[in-house]
Amino acid sequence: MKTIREKCEEELIARGISFDEAKLIMESLIIDIANASMKNRWNDDAEGYPPVIFEALWLSIEKHTLEYIKKNCPDAWFRGLFESNG
Repeated sequence: MKTIREKCEEELIARGISFDEAKLIMESLIIDIANASMKNRWNDDAEGYPPVIFEALWLSIEKHTLEYIKKNCPDAWFRGLFESNG
């Protein structure tokens, strides 16, 4: 079983974010009040949720990832992969 959190982290890693950075980004995402509806769902089985949930989450993931990149690695080669909405 892959959790929602793990699936999101894998998507970040697939786009060039390191394992440790993905964990940090997810921590900021999880505590963001905008994601409060996910509070008790991050460890749920990802297969139990429709793709539209992950599409909606991706908007927040992009936002948090761009904030991280701008602060910690502004010249990262993968920055453009997160700029479609920011």
